[in-house]
Amino acid sequence: MANVFNRGKFIALSFDMDAIDIRATLISDAYSFDVDDNFVVDLGTGAPDRLGTDYTILSEAIVEDDTNDIAYVDCADPVWSAVAGGATVHGCVMHKFVTNDSDSDVICFVDVTNTATNGGDITINIAALGFLQLT
Repeated sequence: MANVFNRGKFIALSFDMDAIDIRATLISDAYSFDVDDNFVVDLGTGAPDRLGTDYTILSEAIVEDDTNDIAYVDCADPVWSAVAGGATVHGCVMHKFVTNDSDSDVICFVDVTNTATNGGDITINIAALGFLQLT
């Protein structure tokens, strides 16, 4: 196996952020993560698996971190407003939106502590080292 330089990790993650529409889909505890899911449609077509509307990710950045020997993609914490009560948030799925759920590629699942919805806002706190990492 090859040893990958931090710059190689950074290059592997580098893509034109302005040309790609990255969105987040809020996911309920009814969804079970499946590494073989490829498109947003694989997550379910709405409640109970998906909650609210997709959130367009803001302030994306690709970072090379030599101290921690990783490269990562970071963004502002997504916030969904007034999420209907009666569900439990399990996380969100970051995806590359193309034209619809059938051709929008899933990127990663951001797992959070299950949180009951009550009609208020839901914020997914993205880790300090981003939502996608190459180590």
